[in-house]
Amino acid sequence: MKQYRISTENFTPTSDSDCALAPDDPIHDMIASQYMGGLNAAQRISERKAKLAQELAEAREPMLQYARNTGIKPGTPAWYALTGTTPVNVRKKT
Repeated sequence: MKQYRISTENFTPTSDSDCALAPDDPIHDMIASQYMGGLNAAQRISERKAKLAQELAEAREPMLQYARNTGIKPGTPAWYALTGTTPVNVRKKT
């Protein structure tokens, strides 16, 4: 059986996105709970989630303002095209 040794000596990331985690990745909660032996872990996790929710709201606001200005209503095909989502209860015609 062959054994392989993997090291990061010669690794050079091609961009910053090569090593990035999504902000909603659960690993961030785990890191927050391990900080200082888990002291105030619940508080740190709730602060991180509140910050993430605020950033999400700030990012969505321009899109929602555009929808208000152009008269796009939730549930219309234009709404789904704008938000990049799909309707949940769509039945395919057979």
